[in-house]
Amino acid sequence: MKQNRIHALLLLVLLVALLAACRTDDPVVEQPTPITVETPVAGETATATATLAPPTPTLQATATSTTEPPTAEPTATATTAPPTPTSQPAPTATATAPATAPAGTQRINFAPGAISAVVQDVVNQGEQDRYVLWVRQGQMIQLRLASLEESGTLMILDPAGNTLNPGGGGPGTIFQVEQWSGQAPSSGDYTIVVSSVMGSATYRLEVVIPPVSTGGDTETERVQFEPGMSGIILRGSLPEGLSKSYVLRAMQDQWMSVTVSAPANTPFLSISGEDGTVFVRSALGQTSWYIPALPRTQDYTITLLAANGPAEYTLDIGLNALSDQPTRIEFAPGTSSANLIGRLAAGGDAEYYIFRALAGQTVTVSGAPAGIPLFIYLTSADGSSFFGGAESLTAELTATSDYVLTIGSPNAAGTVDFNLTLTIE
Repeated sequence: MKQNRIHALLLLVLLVALLAACRTDDPVVEQPTPITVETPVAGETATATATLAPPTPTLQATATSTTEPPTAEPTATATTAPPTPTSQPAPTATATAPATAPAGTQRINFAPGAISAVVQDVVNQGEQDRYVLWVRQGQMIQLRLASLEESGTLMILDPAGNTLNPGGGGPGTIFQVEQWSGQAPSSGDYTIVVSSVMGSATYRLEVVIPPVSTGGDTETERVQFEPGMSGIILRGSLPEGLSKSYVLRAMQDQWMSVTVSAPANTPFLSISGEDGTVFVRSALGQTSWYIPALPRTQDYTITLLAANGPAEYTLDIGLNALSDQPTRIEFAPGTSSANLIGRLAAGGDAEYYIFRALAGQTVTVSGAPAGIPLFIYLTSADGSSFFGGAESLTAELTATSDYVLTIGSPNAAGTVDFNLTLTIE
């Protein structure tokens, strides 16, 4: 019996030892569990693996946007559009323009509330930097270009691709245009082309769109000439970006001259007929205009636009008296010549004739005695072609048009009688 107790006691001790051994192994077995649970440590290993693994471009881009300020992305976009980081108006975008630019161009957008943007870059001779800008019809566009080498030049195209500044810059151009102002004839994308006339041009292009008045920015006034007067002088003032229109009635074949002047910021002219014919666009920046013979009897509208700043202007409008209208020459069937007989008063006088001729024809005026004090001028009705001579004239016509022939004498001359022959071949 005693031995049995001893055996039972030994078994109990052995069982306790075994149980103790099992408790000691349990923590060791549980140790892998915390290691598995500690996934953040594995995350650190993943970060190290991501740095070394092939897909790093995607992960690095995410890391860059996390560690760098958000402005880094617009700067990168501006660098991609113009080649240099200085062309940063692009990030100052506004939603008024289309979201994308046509291929080969860079879109210029203004920051909210801004009326200007600046682009800086470098262009080599024979190359072009092309920018697009969305403009609403009637808004003013002002461009200013400066280059360190003084070789930069610019050109602007309307949405239809027409050049608004004839002679403007392009590859190989001999004209240099560094500033331009004009009114947008229609709504759409306008293309600004920057190039260099020699070598490279490190340039700064400033684009300004002045605000448009919402209260009706064009005032219209009817012009009436005093009886017996052939001209009128009008004076007024215009705030920057605004315009004023004058309307007058004129007769077919009358000549008209228009000149606007100002001590500073001379307004630009726009002239059109009631029938929709446009003779001068403000986009051309003209300040004077002359037409030897108006095409028809109708109202003509003269509009002044203060494109470059407020202006105190003087507008001079001239129309010849109805009695001085050109005499229209009609050739008899089968003939190509006509006699011109007249008398010019002493102290300088002139007689005017108008006729129709075709492109490629040759006009000859002859028959004046040698030494007679005569001046002979031939001008297309729209004023685009001019020929001049003394005592006689020969002109090869380049356009089909009405032509005005002027026979005049100098101020120092006495009375002059003439008998000339006009021939068209």
